[in-house]
Amino acid sequence: KGWVVSGADSIDRVTGFDVDDLGYLYIATTVNGWTICDPQRMQPLFQNLEVQPNKIIALRSGTQRYAFTSSGRGGVLYSVNNPANPQRVAQAAQFKDWAKTSDGGTVALIDPRNTLSINTVDRIATGRSPVAIQSGYVTVACDGTSFYAVGAGKVDAFDAFGTFKSTFVLDPTLPNVTNIHFGDGYLATVGDNGAGVFGVRVYKTDGTPVPVTVDTSAQGFNAA
Repeated sequence: KGWVVSGADSIDRVTGFDVDDLGYLYIATTVNGWTICDPQRMQPLFQNLEVQPNKIIALRSGTQRYAFTSSGRGGVLYSVNNPANPQRVAQAAQFKDWAKTSDGGTVALIDPRNTLSINTVDRIATGRSPVAIQSGYVTVACDGTSFYAVGAGKVDAFDAFGTFKSTFVLDPTLPNVTNIHFGDGYLATVGDNGAGVFGVRVYKTDGTPVPVTVDTSAQGFNAA
């Protein structure tokens, strides 16, 4: 059976994706549902129209593998031990941003009210509350073991158990951060100054994060 595409007008259909440790690609496409693509052929293994997610995360606990989707109706956790036949496991709250540990077992979520929660996939699967909840955050990243959450003019670091570790102040010339990313020992924040000027700031995370001087000014770009 082919991929069923909605006739609704939009230029933005692939709204979220992730990759698991086996190379399977997880794709969220809102009104067109979600799927997992075979890493060899990169073809959809199914089309799930039960939910219309804009975010999706590949998670695992030991040999158990999961897809965690989010839409305006909330979050849904699926078992994908058979990646061609997902099985609904649990209902959860909606999230708009996320980051996960390198083992895929712990995830930090930010909901539409800018509340950060940190939880394990095992707890999500059994409907248990997050191990930590903090309010006032807009985006989050992970370096593999620690989470970095952006609040008002700062970034707070938490371990995988939700314990606060440290904080550092963001560059005041770019206070409105909308995204934070981690890679190769660096954090990169994306935002604007409130007057239409966009930019990127880079911080080295060896110990207490410190700014790195790079020419990252930009205007009018779309940060994914």
